[in-house]
Amino acid sequence: MKNLFVFVTVCIRLSLLEFTYHNDGVLANTLGEHKASRRWKRWAPHGIHHNQIDYILVQNQFRSGINRAMTRNFPGSDIGSNHDLVLMKVRIRLKKINRPKNIRRKFNLDRLKDPTLKCLSEQH
Repeated sequence: MKNLFVFVTVCIRLSLLEFTYHNDGVLANTLGEHKASRRWKRWAPHGIHHNQIDYILVQNQFRSGINRAMTRNFPGSDIGSNHDLVLMKVRIRLKKINRPKNIRRKFNLDRLKDPTLKCLSEQH
C-alpha cells in the first residue's frame, strides 16, 4: 500500500510539472534554497514523515518579481489542517500606459460663415 501511495504522489507531481511546463510557468517555492523545516508543508499523522505538497504556480513573465527569500511556509499556523500556510511576496511592475493628457477638439470656425449652415442653425 505504501508503494501505491508513493507512485500516486510521484504521478501527481509529474503531472504538476508537466502542467507548469506546458503553460510557461514555474513552481515559485522551489526556486530558492530554504532550510528543511521551512520547506515541508504537510506532516504525516504519526509525525515522522513530511512532504512538500503545496506549491505556488507563477507564470514565467512574473518570475522576476518573485522574492525568493520570502517564499516560505509557516508551520503551526492555526488553519485547522495538517497542512502549513504558504506565503510569497511578489513585486509586480505594471506597464505604464501613455495617454494624451489634454485632448482638445478643434472646430472649423470658417464653416460657420457658410450661409447654408447658418440657415440650419437658425431652424433649430
